[in-house]
Amino acid sequence: MESRRTIEWLGLSFSVPDEWEIVKHSTDARRGTLMLVDRRRQRLQVSWSACATKPDEERIFDDFAARDKLSHPECTIGVPLRFQRWRGYRRTVGQTVLTRVGFYDKKSARWIDVAIPWLGQPDEAVESPLLASFSTVELAEGMRRVLAFDLDATAPVGWELTGADVGPSETVLWFGRGAGSLDRAAVRRVAMPETWFDGHLENFLKRQTAPMPGAFSLCKRGAYDACRFDGRERMFQARWLVGRRIRRADVAWECPTDHAVYQVTATYFPRQPVDLDSFRVQCHGAPAQRGTGGSLPDDRATSHRGGAVRSPEIGTRSETHAETANPAVNPDAELSLDVILASAPVRNQAVRWEARGDDAMIVYVPIRRKWYMRPPVTWIMPLSKERAVALDKTGREVWEACTGSARIEDIVDAFAAAHHLRFHQARLSVMEFLRQLTRRGLIVIAGPSQEEKRP
Repeated sequence: MESRRTIEWLGLSFSVPDEWEIVKHSTDARRGTLMLVDRRRQRLQVSWSACATKPDEERIFDDFAARDKLSHPECTIGVPLRFQRWRGYRRTVGQTVLTRVGFYDKKSARWIDVAIPWLGQPDEAVESPLLASFSTVELAEGMRRVLAFDLDATAPVGWELTGADVGPSETVLWFGRGAGSLDRAAVRRVAMPETWFDGHLENFLKRQTAPMPGAFSLCKRGAYDACRFDGRERMFQARWLVGRRIRRADVAWECPTDHAVYQVTATYFPRQPVDLDSFRVQCHGAPAQRGTGGSLPDDRATSHRGGAVRSPEIGTRSETHAETANPAVNPDAELSLDVILASAPVRNQAVRWEARGDDAMIVYVPIRRKWYMRPPVTWIMPLSKERAVALDKTGREVWEACTGSARIEDIVDAFAAAHHLRFHQARLSVMEFLRQLTRRGLIVIAGPSQEEKRP
């Protein structure tokens, strides 16, 4: 049976296949959208709009169908659908079928709209459990809990979700204490501490809170050892005279089962202190399977510890204005995701590389000299024949995986499995790094043959 996970967002709760991931989100409870994709295409869009009273459902879907006919004159609108409280229809254009359904939720006074695109006939084994899993809670309660992006956080009563910053391996949820209040709080999850975390939580908080003065102390966060910071504004402000000097409190702890470091931060005025313990963060443990591969493809026997808090990095040790011997193809060309994932990165045969310890690596790229970079100019100004590029630990892993036989999808799968990331998170990191390698002439991307392209 396909693994599923629950998502809770702004009072909506539903269950999706584990492979589906959120790529677009809104934090406006009155009107917004969640968009989910699998590794190749969009799979689900959930939208909501505030409605004081129940709308005319028949008119809503008549309008939707009219728009579909206008944008796709060749489309076919199927018979009306009814499933539990859902109402809607299916639209067919060629081999593509779109299921569009919705219902009115009295608890939150919102119209909930769901669109599920299919290539071919709808999969009832996926669609029916998905629609049946939808539930809602009171909006005030729903604004407090978030279960998404591998983060399960609940704010205390009176706090509402106001924003979310989501990166490949870092998520920050922002909460505010009611309208008109300047108090703010954030729950942060940073993945893969094995790469960047030295085990000292105080050092981690010092980097986050500098240069604010304050004191550090050891504490417990559930079953985990934690470090707390209590500080206040450094620069004088006139509002200090009336007791409105901003205070800041932080607590951070490592959750080994989640392969992450968590941090809760609050800024507030002394008259309304914030209890950091009232912000609940659950450690569930990393999912058993994130990618399909167990190790990165490699043409040499190497082993690396797991973990990466950011995309692999590439740095230049020596810079010149000369061109590389093998100019890279345009790394920003618009290609379909199917073609990109089926392509294989191939190393520039003119480069050489040297390992620096177990982690770092230096790659040397030959330089193509311009016409004026010859004697007697080089007698006066010696020029290097190579350009040195430094790779960090995760960059080295990806570089060694570029064997020419491994597809990008294989590399992303292995990277996700090695670093406990979801496929979409790993793809963003790996693709950005491959773009950097391509621009610098270290690799080229070999496109797939027609037989290699996946549907």
